Amino acid sequence: MRENKNENPRTSSQSAARGFLDRFAQPARARWGGMEPIARGALLVSAGSLTLVIMAAVVKYLGSRLPSMEILFFRSLIGFFFILPIFIRNPLEPFRTKRFGMHLVRGATGAVGNACFFWTITHLLLADAMALQFSRPRFSSSARSQGCGARLFRSSAS
Repeated sequence: MRENKNENPRTSSQSAARGFLDRFAQPARARWGGMEPIARGALLVSAGSLTLVIMAAVVKYLGSRLPSMEILFFRSLIGFFFILPIFIRNPLEPFRTKRFGMHLVRGATGAVGNACFFWTITHLLLADAMALQFSRPRFSSSARSQGCGARLFRSSAS
């Protein structure tokens, strides 16, 4: 029997969970704040790569049961819920740009790229699909240099 009959069990369990999280979150925040910016960046890139591989494994598993475009739809829907707070705070802020047409081109290119990536995951070996995904910067930098005339490396002689 509880000592205090007026105490809500849900409130006490929430405060216990909050205390548990605070006990682990404070050292993590302190450690994060003490890290060098380069180390933070390396950690975030590693976490991003890990989540990409986990997503690819889930897509590969679901690919034998569902069409790749349906998996892409639900992945995009989940991504929409992650960016929804930006729209709630200021609904027009994400659309504020001077180059709206270029953003549409970038979005369409990204959507086609994601569709191709999901199709590749479901139809190729996972290792081959991930090798193609992680070699993407090499292809995009060479395409940029061909299409835009941009140099890949800075010249040390000025």
